[in-house]
Amino acid sequence: MNSALEGRQAPQADHSTLRGDHRGAETHYTIAIKGYVDDRWTEAFRLSQAESPTYQRFRLSRATASIGFSCRDVDGAVFVFDTLESLDALLKAANERLEFWHTQNPAVNSGFASGVV
Repeated sequence: MNSALEGRQAPQADHSTLRGDHRGAETHYTIAIKGYVDDRWTEAFRLSQAESPTYQRFRLSRATASIGFSCRDVDGAVFVFDTLESLDALLKAANERLEFWHTQNPAVNSGFASGVV
């Protein structure tokens, strides 16, 4: 990673925190995000999310540092695992976007490195 981002863990899904809440014919899942979530990362997440209809199912909650999504019960466990893989891909895309911003934009780098965010 860029030296300006060293010491900050890129946000990742903490799979050990996956929780499901059965609601009728579907289950709503939440999963904690570990790592540094700030306004810039949130914007990178939203822009990355907009690039694929597959990513539209995810709802980021900065207040609880978690992401929620729902799956129909008839889809089964394999679908849930596929959805988690999709979430991991979305988080990777957001992290790569943020890293690009920091390495390609000197104004962002100088403000970020000096602590002015």
